[in-house]
Amino acid sequence: MGKLRARCLLVGDAAVGKSSLSHIFYSGGSLFQKNYNMTAGVELLMKCVNIPETNDTVELYILDSAGKETLAEGCEKMWGEPSLLCLVFDLTNEQSFVNCSGWMERVRTHCQGLRVS
Repeated sequence: MGKLRARCLLVGDAAVGKSSLSHIFYSGGSLFQKNYNMTAGVELLMKCVNIPETNDTVELYILDSAGKETLAEGCEKMWGEPSLLCLVFDLTNEQSFVNCSGWMERVRTHCQGLRVS
C-alpha cells in the first residue's frame, strides 16, 4: 500500500465558497457551513483519500487561503509549494471571475514550483 502526499491550495476572492468547498470535501459531504465566517489567514485541513481500485492513499492537505485583499497578502508566505491549485470564483459575481487573473499572478509569483498553464 502506497501513501502519497499532496497539498491543494484554494484561492479566490472573499465569500466565493472556498471554505465551503474545503469543508464539504473534508467531511464527505456531511458538513455545510450555513453562516459565513471569513477565513483570516490559511486554514489547513487534512484528509486521507483512497484511490479506487488500488491499495494507495493520498494524504491530502487542503490550504484554504483568505480571500480578502488585506488578509491575503500575508497568507502568501504560508502557501508553500502546493501540488494542486483550486481557483474558486462565484458564478453569480462576475467580478470574482475577473479577479481570477490577479489570483493567478499571485500564485505564479509565490508558488514558483507549481506548474500553472
